[in-house]
Amino acid sequence: MTEEDLNLHQLPRGWIWTRLEELADVVDVNHKMPKSVEDGVHFISPKDFVEPEGIDFENAKRISKEDFQRLCRKCKPESGDLIYSRIGTIGKVRKVPHDTLFQVSYSLCLIKPVATLKESDILYIFLKSPSVLKQALAKRRSIGVPDLGLGDIKKFMIPLAPLNEQRRIVTRVEELFTRLDAGVESLKKVKAQLKRYRQAVLKYAFEGKLTKEWRKTHTELRPVFAESPVAPKGSSSSSNLPKDWLLLTIPNIVTKEKNSIKRGPFGSSIRKEFFMPSGYKVYEQKNVIYNNFNLGNYYIDEDKLLQLKDFELKSGDVVITCSGTIGKIAIAPTDLKKGIINQALLKLTLDEAKVSAKYFLHLFTSKMHDIILDATRGSAMKNISSVKDLKRMLFPIPPLIEQQKIVEEIEQRLSVADEIEKTASQTVNQAERLRQSILKQAFAGKLVHQDPSDEPAERLLERIREERAKSKDEKNINKKKTKPKQLELSSYVK
Repeated sequence: MTEEDLNLHQLPRGWIWTRLEELADVVDVNHKMPKSVEDGVHFISPKDFVEPEGIDFENAKRISKEDFQRLCRKCKPESGDLIYSRIGTIGKVRKVPHDTLFQVSYSLCLIKPVATLKESDILYIFLKSPSVLKQALAKRRSIGVPDLGLGDIKKFMIPLAPLNEQRRIVTRVEELFTRLDAGVESLKKVKAQLKRYRQAVLKYAFEGKLTKEWRKTHTELRPVFAESPVAPKGSSSSSNLPKDWLLLTIPNIVTKEKNSIKRGPFGSSIRKEFFMPSGYKVYEQKNVIYNNFNLGNYYIDEDKLLQLKDFELKSGDVVITCSGTIGKIAIAPTDLKKGIINQALLKLTLDEAKVSAKYFLHLFTSKMHDIILDATRGSAMKNISSVKDLKRMLFPIPPLIEQQKIVEEIEQRLSVADEIEKTASQTVNQAERLRQSILKQAFAGKLVHQDPSDEPAERLLERIREERAKSKDEKNINKKKTKPKQLELSSYVK
């Protein structure tokens, strides 16, 4: 990318364009990946970055002290340095904290500003700006994992302001960002409160509290069964439920048809080589997670459909994710394309004379945390290993007419919460756009006033060059002093 390609904008008087390599050293560690150990030195990669400006050291990989020392021979994170992500995740930047010993992976690089700029934080702020991200994305290599070379980072074009103006810019940006952060934090609290509110609504709904007053004027209610079916051994009592409510298991509320409770096919029944470009759809987790049954491009032919007919999904069936992301639930729509579920899904055909699909959807959602805790197997991949776990669970089932009223009450309350959360999310997104706008104005010279008495950036750059040249000379002298003395060949010859 040439300077012409960047379309560099006109800078204010006293500013100058330069490259990052003039203002900082850009280095990375040896690319040989060190082994992980239980108790060692933190080893940071882009996945350990947390927003807005943090690093998750607690959950980071750890390496041995020997590997840490070996990697430090090439470069060592020091206070005042910046960490920049360049492989996988491109363009995230963090400050090196002064109180934590760690090393970075080669998917990051260290940017070591010259001493003159370390105090101002100007490079840290600029590296977060839209201008730098644009340069980074233009230079990334996208074959496989996105990758940005050190040479490309060194060539980033930087609008250098006079040093005093840099300090004014940093002060103003930090002031504005602090206000934005406070606003975003308040919105996050609102979203957390909405989550608790939703949980409370569902809890009250399935304890009968949302319809307590309604029941007083609907005394003709009758339970879905004349008498309660036998509950599994060890089940909890229904004594706390309203009159005419029953605690029922899933087998009590599905139809008597074969395959009314069915987990998707396992093993060799369905493999990728069976898939066709078109035909009968194979429904996946994402259809349930996003409640969109049009997603996905896996199909089987008619012969395979007949072989796997027990797994056919029908309109109105309730579908639940059972591995990976577990406990998500959706109702198959009326315009469902003919097809089957895959091994990660469970389908239920509910008896509509006993339970409403919408009621069960909300009920199951409210019980999801219990289901995950009680019926999950494994840790690396969450998985409900058997439908037996679900069959044993008890669900509070009121009369059908009350189910409909409960759904109405839930959806009325949750729709209000959804609107508030939507507004909060939009405001958070607006705050991020405003943050980028502030940075854009800052490095166009429009955020703070210019002072004609400030030393021009051109002179500052000259001093930086002199400073770096002097530092390089001193390093070379020190290397010569510490270099082992070479014996002359003649000393070996008698």
